[in-house]
Amino acid sequence: MPRYIIKRILSMVPVFLILTFAVFILSDYAPGNAVDLIASENKMTEEAYQSMIHAYGLDQPLLLRYANWLLDLFQGDMGVSVRAKMPVMQMIGNRIGPSLFLMVTGLVLSVLIAIPLGVAAAFKPYSFWDNCSSTLAFIGNAMPSFFLGLCVLYIFSAKLGIFPGYGMYTAGTEGSLGDLLYHLVMPAFVVAFTLLGDLVKQTRGGLLEVLNEDYVKTARAKGLSEKVVIIKHALRNSLIPIVTVISLNIPYIVGGAVVIEQIFGWPGIGTLMVQSINARDFSVVMGITTMICVVVMCCNIILDIFYGVLDPRISRSK
Repeated sequence: MPRYIIKRILSMVPVFLILTFAVFILSDYAPGNAVDLIASENKMTEEAYQSMIHAYGLDQPLLLRYANWLLDLFQGDMGVSVRAKMPVMQMIGNRIGPSLFLMVTGLVLSVLIAIPLGVAAAFKPYSFWDNCSSTLAFIGNAMPSFFLGLCVLYIFSAKLGIFPGYGMYTAGTEGSLGDLLYHLVMPAFVVAFTLLGDLVKQTRGGLLEVLNEDYVKTARAKGLSEKVVIIKHALRNSLIPIVTVISLNIPYIVGGAVVIEQIFGWPGIGTLMVQSINARDFSVVMGITTMICVVVMCCNIILDIFYGVLDPRISRSK
């Protein structure tokens, strides 16, 4: 298993380099930069302008700037925000907690809802529960997260006033745990709902396939209850495709969270990313891109380890 994990980590190094270099090039060729915006908002002499350009290394060749950025990154330095005059690492550290809390809550919620629905649908095909899960899966796959977020915000906040529609805490309060959970309901639901479709379909399909295997028939022949047969024997062996769906959806969770955070005013990485793009603060954009890349790769490694736990033949074959 350790050798398998090391191979997986090494295989992700080229992916990391290609992704960060691509974002670096796109940022460089984007019109304007943070210094241009500062110069347009304030009276700045040409000497002062050129001095800022030189101070942030924007007058250096592209490859040299990327090499310097990469070297600083390996030393734990993501640079300094031109607009906020703060270390990028500190800015990300202040925002990563809310984003991870939202994404993990939405993911856990989707699993807790999707797996029981998929099991019920597979246990009694073409029943009421099967039809409900199929309808839910269809809606979850067809509805974009931004549209669902706007609908939820309009109905439950603007019209009914049941849930707050903006921020993590109520303005002017100390921010209790109950207030945080109250604000979390709608954005977490939107994150979870966008994942339900694939998870329900995969759980149902995987269980239907496993239930026809000989070892399941043998377990039934031994007189075990249907509940034990499904949970202990069938469900575990159908978890690998489900884990695959979760791993494939992690990048979409991160990308969708950017939109969802904007809709609900959630003060996370997504909101910071949009603000930094609008301000042409590309050092922050590069820092956030790096952080997202590392998080996604780490999640994939963790899921690969989970594969090995569920089926040791996977880790032995690598």
